[in-house]
Amino acid sequence: MKNTHLLRLLAGFSVLVFSLECFSEDLYVKAEVGTDSNLHIFTESGKQIVIKRENYKENGDERVQESFEKIKLSNDRRSVGWLSMYKNCCTSYPIPLSLNIYTNKRVYSFAGIGLPVWQWNFQSNDQYVAFHQETVHGGFGSHFELREIKTNTLIDSFDPEVDQNDQPIESQKMPVWTESLVK
Repeated sequence: MKNTHLLRLLAGFSVLVFSLECFSEDLYVKAEVGTDSNLHIFTESGKQIVIKRENYKENGDERVQESFEKIKLSNDRRSVGWLSMYKNCCTSYPIPLSLNIYTNKRVYSFAGIGLPVWQWNFQSNDQYVAFHQETVHGGFGSHFELREIKTNTLIDSFDPEVDQNDQPIESQKMPVWTESLVK
């Protein structure tokens, strides 16, 4: 009898803690690039979160993030996503080499197969992210991924079949989750 009462008490406490965690998160109302060239995320309670541009080394060369592009708030306003733009040796403009999602006080990064990320969106109640990657001058090496945000687990991927000119075959069936990425 005492064990049953204790189990009910613990179960109730667990539900309360889970509920408090879910509702203690601040909701995001706006995200924009500031005059300092960093990303500024504004919360419903008036807080401001600053995400600084990142640099990293690749094959001994330092990559410097130029800007943030395609900034979006999730539908539930608990996440903010953006593309990180980097200088490229072979173009006169920076290219989007990673998709980043800020949620629960953490940044999750997605680079897929290493091609530029041109399109992206939140999916499945904002728990997943879908993105489209392609070569810089388009049409060659198109790739799509659907990933769970908090674990970076690959849920699905799709590489369109191509014709003799390496262009995607238009009549092929694409997964439903890719449809909003090709419009």
